[in-house]
Amino acid sequence: MTISSADTEKDLKFLERLIETSGPQGLQGLQADGSKQPPIENIVFEGGGAKGIVYIGALEVLEEAGIKPKRVAGSSAGGIIAGLVAAGFSAEEIKHVMTVEMNLLDLMDSRTTWDPKLKGFPIGFSNIVNLFKHKGLFKGDAFKKIMTGLLKRKLEEGLKQVLKNKHPDYPESGIIHLLDEILEKYHIADLGHITFGQMHALKEDYPELGLLDLYITTTRLTDGSLKVFSHEQDPNAEVV
Repeated sequence: MTISSADTEKDLKFLERLIETSGPQGLQGLQADGSKQPPIENIVFEGGGAKGIVYIGALEVLEEAGIKPKRVAGSSAGGIIAGLVAAGFSAEEIKHVMTVEMNLLDLMDSRTTWDPKLKGFPIGFSNIVNLFKHKGLFKGDAFKKIMTGLLKRKLEEGLKQVLKNKHPDYPESGIIHLLDEILEKYHIADLGHITFGQMHALKEDYPELGLLDLYITTTRLTDGSLKVFSHEQDPNAEVV
């Protein structure tokens, strides 16, 4: 069963009412006819620009209901949230990232502009050119730097905690040595640049990390067709 996360207050309230009326099993309780509802295993996050931040509320509701999906998918802003969820970020952690650590204005690394100004304001010709020539107004370098940093930090912290739980008497240097062995085993040079295939392998071998399989939907710039990135189709593609 697939659920599309709410991007409006109305949808969020609907989820809350559903939890309240579905008994102790929460969203995974009974359907209207009394039959048992199948578990929610897939969550899809739609695109929506800055509105993607409201997905945090939906995630909080799902966590309170005990919903633990196996796969997440997303596009655009929804793809960012899906990527964070797949890497093991909780709703509270994502909220902290979005509201404290990340300034959305920092992501707007505009390309070089050469617009003439009218009464002190650029007319915007270069934006039009960049939109059609480069298929976007922003370079995306700032976004990639932030996301790779978040991914590296989360995965490194998670792996270290797993190793500490298994080897509580090991010193920090020993934990780091074991971490290096794991990275070498999966041919990971930098956790911030982990591939879909590598993240899937860590998910399978270290379930304690809470990783999920990730599917990112994109559009091919050549013909406008749909392209879905995943560990099944593109194991060597980097997540970010």
